[in-house]
Parts: sequence; C-alpha cells; structure tokens
Amino acid sequence: DIFARIGNSSRVALACEIYTIPELRLDSIHHVHALQVSYEDESESSAATGTSSAATALSMHPIFPITAHRDDSVSDLKRLIQQQFGQEWDLAQRRVDRDGIAFGWELVFCTNAQRASTLAHVGMKDASTEATSSSFDQVVLSYHLFLEDYGIQHNDILHAVVRKQDDSSSDPESR
Repeated sequence: DIFARIGNSSRVALACEIYTIPELRLDSIHHVHALQVSYEDESESSAATGTSSAATALSMHPIFPITAHRDDSVSDLKRLIQQQFGQEWDLAQRRVDRDGIAFGWELVFCTNAQRASTLAHVGMKDASTEATSSSFDQVVLSYHLFLEDYGIQHNDILHAVVRKQDDSSSDPESR
C-alpha cells in the first residue's frame, strides 16, 4: 500500500488528488460509486428532461440518485449519502469524525474537462465537452464548503471514493 506512511484520515483524499476516477476504479484499494445529484427545488421542473448526458454515458457503472438542496454543505451531503448507502458501501461500521461522517471515503467532482476524459475512458463520448491529454480537473470536496461553491448543478455526477476495509489492519480509521 503506497499510502501506508500517510496519515490515516488523509489516504483517500491523497489518492483522489493523485489518480483519476478511472484509475481509482481499477485499483484494488478503492470502490468508486457514481452519484447523480438532484436538487429538491429542481426535481419536478426537470423531470421531462431526463438525466444528463454524463449520467447516461457513465451508465456502464451503477449511478446512485441522491436528492439534496442547493444550499447543503458537503458535510450535509456526505451524511445524507451515509444514511442512504452506508450499509451497502460498508460505511456504517466505521469510526466517525466530529461531524458524524465515517472515515475512509471522499466525494469527488469532475469538471467538464475531467468528465470528458472519464467518458472517453469508458468508451463514451460527450459532445458538450472536449478533453485534451493535459486537461485534468477533479476536486475532492471539502466538508466545510457548500455544493454551490463548487458549481455543482442539478443532475451532475459526483463520485464517492471509498477505501476498502482491510480486516487484518490495526488502523482504526480504515475500519
């Protein structure tokens, strides 16, 4: 594990800074879950438009719907995600921080350039974006900021990167 010397609570964030979402999907250390964010105030008005092209293109991986409010903080969204998917994603039995958020996972948002690269990696094209080999823009969401601070729009895709638990580990934060 190349992250063995890094502080326990920072391992996933560091991995998300170093590797792209497609690379994290391929490693043996993390699970990556795609989440489609719907905003409460826009859910009814966009029902006729359906899902975004990014959500459709990434459908070779399950996409989990999550309904939030535009003014939610990242911590609010992470608690909501834990409530809905914590058992399924093996978050429920982990230690939690002072905000009630389990250790060992992060939310990542890919802007258009990285989204296009991710789509190309899975063999899909998104006509609304164009990535070059040098374009890279993926950000780990910080707990104290708000979804609106990141420009996250209705039907955008976020990725939950969850470090797999090692039952033999003595690391209390990876449990």
